Amino acid sequence: MIGNGFIYQIISTVVQSMHTVLMVVCLDRLLTAREGRVSKSKRILLCSITGSLLVCVKCMSPIPGVLASVISMSGWTLYYILLLSYFYSDKAWIKLVHASMLLLQGAMSELIMAVIFGEIKNVEMMGRWQSQFANPYLAERVTRVTMLAILFNIVYTVVVLKRQKKRKISSVWVAVITQLLLILIGIWTIREISNVNFDQYFMLVCILAVLEFSLAVLYFSQSEKQEAKAEAARLQEIIEAEKVHYQELEERREEMAKLRHDYNNILTSVMFLTKNGNTDEAAGVIRALKERIESVEE
Repeated sequence: MIGNGFIYQIISTVVQSMHTVLMVVCLDRLLTAREGRVSKSKRILLCSITGSLLVCVKCMSPIPGVLASVISMSGWTLYYILLLSYFYSDKAWIKLVHASMLLLQGAMSELIMAVIFGEIKNVEMMGRWQSQFANPYLAERVTRVTMLAILFNIVYTVVVLKRQKKRKISSVWVAVITQLLLILIGIWTIREISNVNFDQYFMLVCILAVLEFSLAVLYFSQSEKQEAKAEAARLQEIIEAEKVHYQELEERREEMAKLRHDYNNILTSVMFLTKNGNTDEAAGVIRALKERIESVEE
């Protein structure tokens, strides 16, 4: 097997950091950001760096298993509480549901590996003050579990967004999911080959994990751009409709101004005709004025 345990610790850190970044992206798409805080890019970057640091501490620290689990759980709990409460304005139960679903999909991935695919948590016990992630088989398992969790996170996020916006599932999304499934199937198929070299297989798994992460980020990026374009087009239509409305109002205003300008002349004529006893002619002028007012109102 390649290298020493430190390499596998690095691999475990990188792979789980990728999952953390994707979870941050998914939460940012699912939740509503608070106004007046940091920009979207800075928010994602800050949360991703913080989460990756927690992953680094978990994977690289030579802490006994039980103590490491307690510290890790406490750190992640505080991380999500601060992240959700400070950056997002949704109701508490909405934030809790989405965060819990994304986290539970990681546990579900481990369950699938352990039960359906026959994966057993048969990890060699390392030294008391040596990280468990230095074990190559654990690093391999973590990589595959993370890949499956990323797939579940993508599916959950996209389905929720499509239901919220009442849109159909796009062919691009189906193509991305199909590619990710083929990657996972390929990994499990190769793993069943008895004479496969572990180092070469593990290197392939790492490459495919990076490819999966890249596809996921690319999909979310392109999806967001398409939504921004659609929103811009919708706003442009609203602006054009408002322009037409304002033009109509301006035409009506000019018509009313012209009518008010004529009032004085008409009323002066009526007063003159009435004063000279031409009441019938004055009544005709008033009727004409009434008809003109009614035509403007229509």
